[in-house]
Amino acid sequence: MHSFSALFFRGLTAVAAGLPAVAIVAAPNDFSRDIQPLLAKRCFACHGPDTQEAGLRFDDPAAATRELDSGRRAIVPGDLAASEIVARIRSTDPDSQMPPEGERLSTEEVAAIQRWIEAGAVWDEHWAFRPLSRPDVPEVAGNASPIDAFIQQGLAERGLPLPPEADRRTLLRRVTYDLTGLPPSEQDLAEFLADSSPTAWERVVDRLLDSPHYGEQWARHWLDLVRYADTNSFERDGNKPHAWRYRDYVIRAFNDDKPYDQFVIEQLAGDELPEPTADSLIATGYYRLGLWDDEPADRLQHRYDQLDDIVATTGQTLTKQDLKAWKEKVSRLKRETADTPKALVISEHGAEAPPTHVFYRGNPHAETSPETLVEPAFPGVLKPPAPRIMPPGDGRSTGRRLALARWIASPENPLTPRVIANRIWQHHFGRGLVRSPSNFGFAGDPPTHPQLLDWLAAELIAGGWRLKALHKAILLSAAYRASSRAEPAALAADPLNDALWRFDMRRLSAEELRDSIHVASGAFNTTMFGPGKLAGAIRRRPNRPAAASISM
Repeated sequence: MHSFSALFFRGLTAVAAGLPAVAIVAAPNDFSRDIQPLLAKRCFACHGPDTQEAGLRFDDPAAATRELDSGRRAIVPGDLAASEIVARIRSTDPDSQMPPEGERLSTEEVAAIQRWIEAGAVWDEHWAFRPLSRPDVPEVAGNASPIDAFIQQGLAERGLPLPPEADRRTLLRRVTYDLTGLPPSEQDLAEFLADSSPTAWERVVDRLLDSPHYGEQWARHWLDLVRYADTNSFERDGNKPHAWRYRDYVIRAFNDDKPYDQFVIEQLAGDELPEPTADSLIATGYYRLGLWDDEPADRLQHRYDQLDDIVATTGQTLTKQDLKAWKEKVSRLKRETADTPKALVISEHGAEAPPTHVFYRGNPHAETSPETLVEPAFPGVLKPPAPRIMPPGDGRSTGRRLALARWIASPENPLTPRVIANRIWQHHFGRGLVRSPSNFGFAGDPPTHPQLLDWLAAELIAGGWRLKALHKAILLSAAYRASSRAEPAALAADPLNDALWRFDMRRLSAEELRDSIHVASGAFNTTMFGPGKLAGAIRRRPNRPAAASISM
């Protein structure tokens, strides 16, 4: 038995013996984890970047600590009595309490703010915007992997026991569904149960990562994020021609373990690469996946709604469409290239970009619109370099999207590796280390294991942005192989399992259930790629609209 497994069982034995295995430990406050999300959620509506009642704002440390017109100060580092915010959040007087309306701060939230002020009210940079660095792996007892070392350190700090390992049948079913979306076969189970070698589990993981069904399963996760569908929605819900080529591109990218930075760049600017390939052009079908309204009542509003959809999807997950001109172009191309393979792609028309404006109240019809001319730039909060926009020498495009794509997929951008590392963890554990995978901003959830998240993100970059290596590191961890059994003491101390003292159970998805039924009945169709089938046909990964648009 591996040493970390022995540690699990010793922890379980301690609980069974009635030893004090669980103790409530008050962890010190972390501003970006405990305080900033609280201020954003409960205070920004009246005292934030948009509204500053009484001249007070809590999104800026200088503004939050300065003397107000009343002569008081909301926050005085180290002095609870002089900090007006403490009196207001404790008050029961409707005329002075904060927040003035709605649910009051809980006892735990009040205590967190008090501890933070007493400790000096240190105002750190938001965790998601901090430069990415590779954290040192904690030293723990036994031969723990880096992932397990971070988790075991957290368990020890909270006085929680190490979980036992799940049985082999459960583990094989868990990992097979995770990586392929399909149940394990009887032969797979028999071979795994009979294999007593120390590398038996690793061989299972390698076999499943090499399965073509891995690409289908993990492409589905990505397709949901980028709102993929074979049809247009709206009243007629017509077919979206050749959209399946983008779907097939994504499946191949996952199966081939295409570096994630290249995967992102191809979708955002594959046509602007110095030497575009068929794959990089097909990847730009990303821009054509949204809702298509072929008869919009307000064409100007529709145009900007489409642009907004692309920007929102890219911002959460990771250009202009003239419907009449597009229809005419499609008709011409159909006549001229009747026997040529076709795909939905995008291209620009020249190196001169049209001006971009911010509209008054976001209304393109407003009399004062366009209001403000804006130029390309990156979000200043991430301290990026100035955009290096280099139009292709042949003048076929502006080069703006390629500059954006290269910055998004840059190791210097801390958000991209953190977000994708969190999403991979999410699909293996049922939830991410950040529970709000589409929101790493002030109102999102802080990570339960910030150092582990940064280690995973740094490991991804160090491994050449290859996702399969990150999958394997997670799947070989003791945390992934942990039992789902609930220990009463641990459940009472950490009911949400934030410390990962067990493996959370999860339901199978609708697609996994459907495919399992077809596998069991013998009707499962293993055919891959190509146009979608008609409704009712039995085919793997039926093409239907994604349930929701979420982030990169």
